[in-house]
Amino acid sequence: MERESKEWRTVMSLFKKKFGRVFAMIRPLPDFTLFRLIPNGGLYVRGFGQAFEVSADMKNSEHVVGDRVGMKTD
Repeated sequence: MERESKEWRTVMSLFKKKFGRVFAMIRPLPDFTLFRLIPNGGLYVRGFGQAFEVSADMKNSEHVVGDRVGMKTD
């Protein structure tokens, strides 16, 4: 994310509210970089036998059974 862009300043404001004085020391450092990560899917593991493939929009998931995707969950 480009430093000092509108989006960058918005996120920095949120960070300042959450982390306060600590963040005030970090923000001006020239090597502080902000990245926007856009997931294309993932795997959520809740526990033994409870793994789910998750879509990028986090709205759909499918139960993983063994080495294949099994029944659909919502």
